[in-house]
Amino acid sequence: MKRGETELTTEQLEMARRHLARPGWPATLEETMRDPARAGCIRGLARSFSRGGTATEPRYVPPTPQHAPPVPPTPTEPPTRKQAHLAPKRTAARFDARKAAANDLDD
Repeated sequence: MKRGETELTTEQLEMARRHLARPGWPATLEETMRDPARAGCIRGLARSFSRGGTATEPRYVPPTPQHAPPVPPTPTEPPTRKQAHLAPKRTAARFDARKAAANDLDD
């Protein structure tokens, strides 16, 4: 236990046991705490629960070169749907695989 931490209560330990319990685990907290591996897991989770958490804003700011242009604002609306590029209409000419492979599309 770290300095400044309070002793864990039975309620905190029981809540951690209920959180970790799986089929085949002992039915009571006392029986579960006799197993050293399970007891350590329960104490660790109970300690984590007792500390609570504070939601903080992310503080990472990616590095930006000194003379970089300003970053554009994030769009607030979804992008507009653009029409897909349509393939050119096929002519009556026969398809030539060799021409297509050579990227020779001029006829």
